Amino acid sequence: MTRWTSVLLCALSLLVATLSHAQQRADAGQGTQVAYPASDEGLQQQLQDLAAAAKSKDGAKQVTLVRSLIMPDDSTWFKDEFGPAFGPRLAAAYQRAETTLKDEIQTVYEGNAQRGWLRPRIFRYDDAAAADSPVDNWLNCMEKVAPLYRTAFDGNRTAYQMGRRPDDPSKYRIISGDLPGYYVHAGGAFRFIPQEVLFLLPRVRPIRIQLNWDIMKSKLTSGSPPLDSLETMQRLMQEHKPVYGKVVIHFVLDTNGKIKELSTVEGSPELSEPFLQAARQWRFEPTTLDSEPAEVEFDMQTGRQRNGKWE
Repeated sequence: MTRWTSVLLCALSLLVATLSHAQQRADAGQGTQVAYPASDEGLQQQLQDLAAAAKSKDGAKQVTLVRSLIMPDDSTWFKDEFGPAFGPRLAAAYQRAETTLKDEIQTVYEGNAQRGWLRPRIFRYDDAAAADSPVDNWLNCMEKVAPLYRTAFDGNRTAYQMGRRPDDPSKYRIISGDLPGYYVHAGGAFRFIPQEVLFLLPRVRPIRIQLNWDIMKSKLTSGSPPLDSLETMQRLMQEHKPVYGKVVIHFVLDTNGKIKELSTVEGSPELSEPFLQAARQWRFEPTTLDSEPAEVEFDMQTGRQRNGKWE
């Protein structure tokens, strides 16, 4: 290989790398995942990018950035943050709202771009004690508090402007300002949740108390099969080779005494699964605290011993 051939190959490699980088940037405006840090500045930058794309009429980038504000189809954010009691209901409501959400976001940000509203003020809510209603309740309903964010594109408070719908002038829609809802960080970017979804949360989250197994054992209803029933142990012997060891099962009951969550804290699946199958059939009497219905969580220890010891 001659020196000139080497130089030419190096130049071609540099050109290919440059074009590849440019293509990656182009692809970012055509549907690839957009990532922003979980901070006030990250949200502000994501929304500024969308407003700038609307102002420059960069259709491909605008579509991508609007899509980035929609919760991914495989997201478990609602269940992760609000638990199995509230999460599925909120996720279903979000899916119903999603049918018109993209158009609503695009309309508002195009309206903001036309008015020169490109840099929003960000409001962050992550302390229920410092938040006003109903945000304080929404934060209290979370399993672990995840910040909620709102914006102010025009001035120092959240507001929006209405205009007639082009398809039906007798009806109105939001055409600029701030979307009526909250932003959350999920899956590497911020997502918008309409406030109508969050309003499905109960006004007051049920009290949850911790009790021990000795108390809860006495609250088993008469129709619940005992964990150490002959049927359960026979199934254990029939389906598995003799297995010994301790099993700890964690229960969360709703205010009606029904099992809301059931999980193994300790014990192999081979040993714990037959006990879980029996426990799923249990029902407990409702529990109250100061005459108020309460959720209950507790641990139950069981398993199989050999010679009086766990192995």
